[in-house]
Amino acid sequence: MATTESPPKLAEKWPTFLSWGILVGLLPFVGMTLYGIAKLVSYPYEANFGEGGVLYDAIRLARGEAIYQPAGLAERWLSPYPPLYQWIVSVIGAGSFVAARCISAVAAFTSAACLFILLRYAGVGWGYAGVGSALWLVSPFVNVWAGLARVDMFGRALESLAVVCFVMIRPTGLRWAMALGFAVLAMLTKQSLIAGALTCFGLLWFVDQRKAWGFAGLWSFGTLICYGALALATNGQFLRNVFLDAGRSLEPRALFEWLILGFAFSHVPQLIAGACGTIAAWREARKRVFVVATVAGLPSVLLSAHDGADVNYYFDILWGTCGLATVGLEKLASRRELVPRAAAIALSAGIIASSWLIPMRWPDTRQLNQAQEVQELLKQAPKPVLTEFVAFGLAAGSEPVCVPYLDKKLEERGKWRSASLVERIRRKEFGAIQLTSQAGNRWSPTILQTLEENYRVSAHFPAMFAAEGEPTFFVLTPAP
Repeated sequence: MATTESPPKLAEKWPTFLSWGILVGLLPFVGMTLYGIAKLVSYPYEANFGEGGVLYDAIRLARGEAIYQPAGLAERWLSPYPPLYQWIVSVIGAGSFVAARCISAVAAFTSAACLFILLRYAGVGWGYAGVGSALWLVSPFVNVWAGLARVDMFGRALESLAVVCFVMIRPTGLRWAMALGFAVLAMLTKQSLIAGALTCFGLLWFVDQRKAWGFAGLWSFGTLICYGALALATNGQFLRNVFLDAGRSLEPRALFEWLILGFAFSHVPQLIAGACGTIAAWREARKRVFVVATVAGLPSVLLSAHDGADVNYYFDILWGTCGLATVGLEKLASRRELVPRAAAIALSAGIIASSWLIPMRWPDTRQLNQAQEVQELLKQAPKPVLTEFVAFGLAAGSEPVCVPYLDKKLEERGKWRSASLVERIRRKEFGAIQLTSQAGNRWSPTILQTLEENYRVSAHFPAMFAAEGEPTFFVLTPAP
């Protein structure tokens, strides 16, 4: 006699069907992320202000030169980050962006894989675990930066690995060693990457507070040993450059703009789903990691309160939020009441719709051709040339004589004087100068005034590609 499956059994399977439906809906955008990363990796020009500095760090390290120098020198180079990422790039391939961008891409998918592992460990179904990973990869705060030569994505991957090792490895000694190792390596990538260690500390706090402080002490000790060694090797310049010279003034308005108008506005359904999953995650020990990881991302969010901030300050909180949102979607879908299930469907549709409304960006053919024109103009100009995007100058055969943006901040604090550079501009020593429509945030008023008096715009290129927007590029040549 033929049998049919009873409605209750179908109802029990509905959350699973929804999870795979969400995943299928997000897969095109994951594919778009992969395609966009490939386009960025193959883009031979600087795609984000800051990429050129990382590339120059790698080039200098490959040549055995110092990347940390006294800030007060008229012409020098200084790096605002610890050297791990740049050193790896210097070993693999320092001459182009390809190696650095590939490292960032692998790192982005590593963090996604870590989310998947933790969600499965927490008892979340295969489909929902895939959704959690996809939420990370399709986020507009992640997808473009997954293909950039910046330290942040690599550092976030190290933090993610620290948390996975701490949660998944059973032998206590190996567990601590691996988690501490990755957490310290994150600090050797960027000095503000404390979220991985904070997450491990927070998880331990609810089990054994004494052990939690022990973990924090070992992590601090390991980090200080590494920083001390770097300070000795650089005659103290590492500490000065990374912690003193790279400091920025706090601007609460910037925090509001990034947190509310940027992060929250771009992730409304994810945040609502995350809020729905917070209580459930807090009550279940294996899911609590996502609550702790989200809270551990708050210090980085607070650091976004300055005019040089970008989406990278939100990687830590976003990683935890992706886990919480997944837990929330599963919990809502698993309820038998109509309202929670309707909410799960609405949030799922919102997540997919937001991915469509805020698609990933990559350089198009016009922008590629314009970047090539800018590069050719700089190559043909008499040397040296001065560039706001450092990599354009490097490719033209001129090494930077200053550090745009950082030097502006140093001069505002009286730690650097632009007089030497201003005099060189006044003497028209530079055969060409590349600026952008965002130059006011990266050069001092004195430098910009001197440029206006002694140089003329010979070419301009609107809507160029940059991860932070579509600035106009200007190529200036000496006035007659």
